[in-house]
Amino acid sequence: MLVEAFFVSVLSIFFTLFSCLSVSLRHSFRFILSISTFHSLHSSFNTTRYILTFIWLYAAMAEIGAQDWNMHWIECPGAQSDEQIWFRRTFTDCGEADCATIEVASGGHFILYVNGYNVTTDMPVHIKHHSPDTVCVTKYEVTRFLRNDTNVVAVWYSPCADNADGKRQLSLSFYGKRCEKATDNGNKTTDNGNKTYVDKDENSSHGSFSHVTDDSWLCRTNGCRTTPDGAETVDDRSRTPLWNTAGGENMLWQRASLASDSRHCIVKELPPTRPMYLITNIIQCTCDTIMPEGTAFLSRMPFSGQVRATLRGMKRGNIISIGTLSYICSGSTDEQAFRRFTVTSDDEIVIAGKHLKHENITNVEAMQLQPCLHIGWMY
Repeated sequence: MLVEAFFVSVLSIFFTLFSCLSVSLRHSFRFILSISTFHSLHSSFNTTRYILTFIWLYAAMAEIGAQDWNMHWIECPGAQSDEQIWFRRTFTDCGEADCATIEVASGGHFILYVNGYNVTTDMPVHIKHHSPDTVCVTKYEVTRFLRNDTNVVAVWYSPCADNADGKRQLSLSFYGKRCEKATDNGNKTTDNGNKTYVDKDENSSHGSFSHVTDDSWLCRTNGCRTTPDGAETVDDRSRTPLWNTAGGENMLWQRASLASDSRHCIVKELPPTRPMYLITNIIQCTCDTIMPEGTAFLSRMPFSGQVRATLRGMKRGNIISIGTLSYICSGSTDEQAFRRFTVTSDDEIVIAGKHLKHENITNVEAMQLQPCLHIGWMY
């Protein structure tokens, strides 16, 4: 087994170096992935998987290429630099799409939704760079999430330490090709304020659509905050069902404004094969100590990830703390307190609150996050 592990690792390194010198990078990535998948089915050695993961991540980052990207930054007027923000836009011109793509750039963390579906699939962990002037563009194929009538694209944004001033909140492009017949013989049309360009040649009845972020997008803060040191505040009283769908309410929303940030930035496009984080294990925690200042729970193994606590019988406005997470209760019969954009690492979890009793805590789980490889053409 050790000889096999060594052979697979050397072979992976060879094809990774070869891919960096050739134009067929993605084919080399797929070859490496096929080798590692075969190996993982026939070997119980985690060491080889860690080596392969490191090689994949290094090679994937090597494929990222800087380019002069036309960014269209928007921001939420009046939002504080540590506030989390919801963005959304309704589109009615997609028709029956043959293909559709969304490209997202952000200086912070983000979750992308299309018609309420989480498109990002992985945990929203921000990819750090050596330069604060570098932003990444992530591309998503979203055809399967679209409807034939109305489509809502929404983004949940959270600031991070790399974007402390909160200027580069969101830049998004949504484009694709529709199956239905184009109209107006390729002329520029306007539908409810949306700028639509219909491309038509004499041998095709297919049209295309293209949109970018502008001041027609709606935005609002959602009561949650993320500080540069990794602390997070979640106000469950502000939870709004269906906010990222066509059935969401329109109160408290305002038009986004074009960002005033004129700083030069280096934009890099992430490849389909890229690093990501997923929940790989959910660990049930046991009560260890009941103290006047709170209740301590122990995870049966060290972990790095997120804690999820299920609460019952809390009153609206009660505040509890779980490490660096501050959670404001909504008063629902059962509610779950957990962080969304930050991580913690500690096998002892202390849950405290002025009005919190031990019997209010019905369940505590530690969710382990681990890096893995995102394969855009497989999901």
